[in-house]
Amino acid sequence: MNYFIGGFGKAVIQFLQKQVFPENLISCKSEDGLFYTVADSDCLDIVKLGNNEGLLLGNVFSKENYTRIAQFEKPIQPITLYNNYWGRFSGVIYFPSEKIISLVRDPLGLETIFYTSFKDGLLFAKNL
Repeated sequence: MNYFIGGFGKAVIQFLQKQVFPENLISCKSEDGLFYTVADSDCLDIVKLGNNEGLLLGNVFSKENYTRIAQFEKPIQPITLYNNYWGRFSGVIYFPSEKIISLVRDPLGLETIFYTSFKDGLLFAKNL
């Protein structure tokens, strides 16, 4: 099963890092310690964003030339993602300079993303 789970905020991150995850996961952790996510590494459809600044799980294609995207060199604004790319995906984008995240999914809403907020942060996942 393809999945990811992550958090935003130090208390939520500390909770996640205490959990026992299988060794075959891909992790993405920001340098400031505010953002952390892990994804199933058996899934071949992981699109990384910049230097530990998020990931998309699923297939992402360019609307311009219909090529499949394997990685974005830097975080991409959600509006740019929706306007210039298509596919079936969900994920999270972290903007370290603003210390905010955006939870995103494909423009047609085919993929799910669930979240719950806490006083000190946000916990999110692709599946329940």
